[in-house]
Amino acid sequence: MWRGLYKRGSLASDGAFQLVPFSMLFVEQWCVLWSALQAFILVAKDSLPDCATAISNSLFLGLGVVNLITHVTFVVIGTINGNRLWE
Repeated sequence: MWRGLYKRGSLASDGAFQLVPFSMLFVEQWCVLWSALQAFILVAKDSLPDCATAISNSLFLGLGVVNLITHVTFVVIGTINGNRLWE
């Protein structure tokens, strides 16, 4: 990044480094929400039917994996387009 901004070098290899922190932030927040969901299920397990906990866990995991795959796809597309931009 320093070389590209201040020494006017190529920024072609910097695209992934600019987008990867958002992936880590997504995974961190997903884990925080997962633990909050598990805490809620433990607190309210007497009033929830068994199928509700299984459905909520399945939906959370399934939608989280779909969102992560989508995010990684956009990171790859953004990196490819960033590399093409600086060629």
